[in-house]
Amino acid sequence: MAKNQNTFEKMRREADKKRKANEKRARKQLKNNDGAEVAAEPATQRQAVRRLTDAEILRMARNA
Repeated sequence: MAKNQNTFEKMRREADKKRKANEKRARKQLKNNDGAEVAAEPATQRQAVRRLTDAEILRMARNA
């Protein structure tokens, strides 16, 4: 059980790291596009970043 928990925590940390990197890249890209036309919805400008659910992380850990 402890091994599964460690794997789960590792997968969650990796997913969080990827999410933060994607958010940082999206902010940087939005900042670089500042001179361009800004869309009505900022979500259309930046890349959609989605958090993984615990169930998805567990599934990834099981398949690893």
